[in-house]
Amino acid sequence: MRKIENSLKCLADLLQSSNKRSVLTDIMHQLKHNYSTFNIGPVHSSDLPENWVILLSPQMFCLFGDNIQDWERIIEKSAWNYSVDRQIMRGELKNKLKLLFRLIHAQEPDVHYLNWLCDLYRSVPQFLKYILLAILQTLSGSCDSCQLKGRLKGMLESYSLRPDRVGLLEGADPQFSQHCINLIKTMTMSSSLLERLSQPRIHQQLHYQPVGNSVIIPEKLMSGEAAFLNVSKSTSYKPIIFDCTSLSRKAVNNKIAEKIKSGLKPVISEISESVEDSDSNEVIRKIFFSWLAAHQRNDATPPIWVTYQYNIYSETRQPYYELMLTPANQQDDPMTQLKLPPKRLKDHFNRPSAVVLQEDDLLVLLDEFLALIAD
Repeated sequence: MRKIENSLKCLADLLQSSNKRSVLTDIMHQLKHNYSTFNIGPVHSSDLPENWVILLSPQMFCLFGDNIQDWERIIEKSAWNYSVDRQIMRGELKNKLKLLFRLIHAQEPDVHYLNWLCDLYRSVPQFLKYILLAILQTLSGSCDSCQLKGRLKGMLESYSLRPDRVGLLEGADPQFSQHCINLIKTMTMSSSLLERLSQPRIHQQLHYQPVGNSVIIPEKLMSGEAAFLNVSKSTSYKPIIFDCTSLSRKAVNNKIAEKIKSGLKPVISEISESVEDSDSNEVIRKIFFSWLAAHQRNDATPPIWVTYQYNIYSETRQPYYELMLTPANQQDDPMTQLKLPPKRLKDHFNRPSAVVLQEDDLLVLLDEFLALIAD
């Protein structure tokens, strides 16, 4: 284990500085030998080598792509053992990924490397599938390969979703909740969002007697059938899926600081003062999500909130536990955030007509909301 740790540390330093092929090759041979010995027996997640994620770097693929199958087996075993402990995966992996992303930014990946990541995707655990897809989604935009984009589209559409249901009402202060409900009743709703949600329906029905603005159909009247056609219109509302997976607390707080320079309306300040141990940003975020939920007009279908790498969700009209909707431990690097196609979310939750709102939509709506509460 110590030999592997030393090799990976040397490799990390060399890949970030000068690519001395001969030195790298010697280290790689030594690392592969030690890794092969290490992989013979069972491995506990706490015994995994540091920095194993650099084996995913484009530099590694470029230098040692000829025998990449050897490294694939090492990566797969490391990843499967690493995924045993979810807490280890969430906490420590975040720091390890920073090095991988620095290496990716340092060398522009080519199509061969990206296709290799697609190949690797098939045999790694869920947490690494998420990371690989996020990397591929970020990098494929500047790639001209139709084949690669087709592969990525298929992977995104088939990405496995098994989120755990959570509650977003934890820690809700009844007094704050009532203040919030009363405030939202007086606020203007977003016309752009209501337009996306509204679903006009036309109803036609034949009657024997004139009804409202009905139109006569002579041929039916002559045959003795109901001949007065009445046409009415109504509006129903589509369900909403709020995809907050990529919505970071930092991005929301930056918007708040940018837009609320002149202060808040007195009613918002009063609500903020009534909540103990809460800063104004937290209160504004809570009211914002409640305002979003108020756009849902179908009482039988509460909004769905999806967050944190698509592994948790909630169904509620009162999402007061906003810390879960804007997690603070997200990284700023775009390669850490995956955005699934809206159709994938609709299919999973069996809501084919739903409107799916993702990070960019939510930040635009936040602008509207902040304009309403600014003094």
